[in-house]
Amino acid sequence: MVKASDAGDYYCEVNNSHRSFTSQLVPSSHGRFAVKFRAVLPGSGISFFHENVLLQEIGARPWKERSASISLPAEHSGNYYCTADNGYGPQRSEAVRLSIITPVSRPILTLSTPKGQVLEGTWVTLHCEVQRGSPPILYKFYHEYIPLGSSSTPSAGGASFGFSVTAEHSGKYYCTAENSFSSSQRSEAVSLSVLVPVSRPILTCRSPRAQTVVGDVIELHCETLRGSPPILYKFYHEDVMLESSTTHSRRGTSFRVSLTAEHSGNYFCEASNGVQTQRSDTMTLSVTIPVSRPVLTLRAPREQTVEGDMVELYCEALRGSPPILYNFYHEDVTLGSSTAPSGGGMSFRFSLTAKHSGNYFCEASNGVQTQRSNTMTLSVTIPVSRPVLTLRAPREQTVEGDMVELYCEALRGSPPIQYKFYHEDITLGSSTAPSGGGASFNLSLTAEHSGNYSCVADNALEIQHSEVVTLNVTVPVSHPVLTLRTPRAQAVVGDEVELHCEALRGSSPILYWFYHEDVTLGNSLAPSGGGASFHLSLTAEHSGNYSCEADNGLGAQRSEAVTLFITGLTESRSGPVASGITGGLLSGVSLVAAALLLHSWFSRKAGQQAASDPSRCSSGSNPQDPTYHNVPGWVELQPVYMNVNSRGEDVVYSEVWCVQKKNKHSETCAHNLSMDKDSSVIYSKVKGTSIPAPGPQQLASLTPHR
Repeated sequence: MVKASDAGDYYCEVNNSHRSFTSQLVPSSHGRFAVKFRAVLPGSGISFFHENVLLQEIGARPWKERSASISLPAEHSGNYYCTADNGYGPQRSEAVRLSIITPVSRPILTLSTPKGQVLEGTWVTLHCEVQRGSPPILYKFYHEYIPLGSSSTPSAGGASFGFSVTAEHSGKYYCTAENSFSSSQRSEAVSLSVLVPVSRPILTCRSPRAQTVVGDVIELHCETLRGSPPILYKFYHEDVMLESSTTHSRRGTSFRVSLTAEHSGNYFCEASNGVQTQRSDTMTLSVTIPVSRPVLTLRAPREQTVEGDMVELYCEALRGSPPILYNFYHEDVTLGSSTAPSGGGMSFRFSLTAKHSGNYFCEASNGVQTQRSNTMTLSVTIPVSRPVLTLRAPREQTVEGDMVELYCEALRGSPPIQYKFYHEDITLGSSTAPSGGGASFNLSLTAEHSGNYSCVADNALEIQHSEVVTLNVTVPVSHPVLTLRTPRAQAVVGDEVELHCEALRGSSPILYWFYHEDVTLGNSLAPSGGGASFHLSLTAEHSGNYSCEADNGLGAQRSEAVTLFITGLTESRSGPVASGITGGLLSGVSLVAAALLLHSWFSRKAGQQAASDPSRCSSGSNPQDPTYHNVPGWVELQPVYMNVNSRGEDVVYSEVWCVQKKNKHSETCAHNLSMDKDSSVIYSKVKGTSIPAPGPQQLASLTPHR
């Protein structure tokens, strides 16, 4: 198989063991090959054949080689052989295969339609063929550089490609041919024009608004989606041609009209490209008249509208093509709408409430234009509702001296509203709310301000009274007065004494507390005010100062102290100290002075211990118990003696009964206060606390109280 790379000079060599020969160089040129055939047979006639066709004969020569040189064209590819005959019968050599490949020439593309113009749907055949070239040859077909198909032919004759054309098949076509010996060869381009009948055109109207109006400029546009140009378009109104236009593309064409009333009617268009004529659907155009500005009127049963009245809003546009849609508005909020199919006006009815005061307007629209009426103001007069009276105080429980605010407000009612304030049906004052809302009245409370309060709201349509609000002014208690009521001028042991405590001012209930020397005796509640009493059956311990407290939750007040002296308490007591007295009895004044000195000394001693003594607590006795036992009580110090010791110092001796509170740690005790080694505890009269007595070794160094 000869290829392009095989070009060059060739030779051959023959050797039969007797002799050896080398041929001359044989060049190849232009697809024609010089081929030399040689046969070495002694004394024989030689014949050369190509595909059983005799090419050349050579006479016999003894022992000489025979050769035949022929120039072969590309068409002489095939089988070759030779025969030799020396008179005894011919002998045939083996066949030799010779393949000669010729490069392809430039192919030629032809169309089955001679003019290159066909209707859409026609079957078209493309035929590609080379004038020369060794098979097999590969043919390829292209449309605008896009491969359509390929075909390989084992022999001459070319190849074909067929298809049914559509509008997209218009354009240029070409083919290529190639074999194994040469590169691809491309044909000249051939144009194919596919004629597409026009489709049914579409007529559209382009207007500046949804509803065409007199004076609008509209555009009628006619266009076919398919069809080979050029296309002729015609526009018609009620079968009367308005305009025609030719386009060389499929974009369609337009026709502009300035509308008048006569332009209402039916429109259509036609499209034609010489292959077919198509007509569009009919389009109806309605030229309408815009509505004029509507007029809004109010129809009410009275001049001054009142809540509950039934009113009618009437809106009408005097000109405009029907149907006309009317919309009613209150402060830009739609109330409702209604359509007048044949023109004229429409109404909207509603029952008035407080919310209906404000501005009203209406709109008229017929799809071409919307017009708005002038604004109309409606004032709905509302009778006042029942006002609500509120007391605003600085605290939950009002107290004498507090500043309180009476606030009266009617939640509904047209302004202005006048408010009046009452205390037990007596007018306190009045105030006007010019823009609605409530009004206030301030009071600085006194005890006389307790009672019922109300208010009245009046807006000239109706007068309304509020509910009654009760105000209780709490008065702090004054200093109470404590009174001791005894059966005689000088109280003695065994008398029944009444302690009466009373605050002359103060809101009830009042709780009274009774004290003896700052120790609580008991309490009593006066639920309705006034005073309270506490009863005592006097004992020796009940001498001293008494006071009381009054408290109604706004602060306790204490009375002045009242001193109670109980007589008939002296009882003769003898003891070691008394029997050792060498001095005489002091005078009455001296006895009192001595008692006071002893009390002062006890108080200083007790003060050192009182701060840390946990036994100090208030009494829990029953206030109704006629005799008070649970709180330390003191009896006057009797008798009192005075003497002078060996150092010239005065020493006071006396006796005292002590009463200690009962609890789980201590019991009632009684000791002689004689400052001797037998003493164990000294009790303070003032605070009721105990001080350990000095031991026997400390007595000698103890400085007596002067």
